[in-house]
Amino acid sequence: MVLPSIYVAGSLRNVENGFELSFYNNLTDTVIVAPIELKVDGIAMDTNLTFIRIRDKEIKSGEISLSNPLTFSKNDRMIIFVSGTKLPEGVHRIDVKTNIQGFGEVSFTVQDQI
Repeated sequence: MVLPSIYVAGSLRNVENGFELSFYNNLTDTVIVAPIELKVDGIAMDTNLTFIRIRDKEIKSGEISLSNPLTFSKNDRMIIFVSGTKLPEGVHRIDVKTNIQGFGEVSFTVQDQI
């Protein structure tokens, strides 16, 4: 499975008011048509407190839908910021799930540390 390779290893970090992580699309242009759902160490993050930044666009993950898709073009960097949650130091398991137009539901797991 190549999807975990889009995760930028070492990008998980606490920031003011939350934490963030990054993905780099080295595969192909994609259109995301469902919220990007994150679980960290088995705990689901609220999609309305999860913000996706690509280039100069920012959107709440919970607002991504078939009628309001998010384009993640090849060579774009995506930063996901989760507001209101700080992670303790150590290794964390991150489960990612969404729906990509033409592929359907995708999910993968990565590990990183703070």
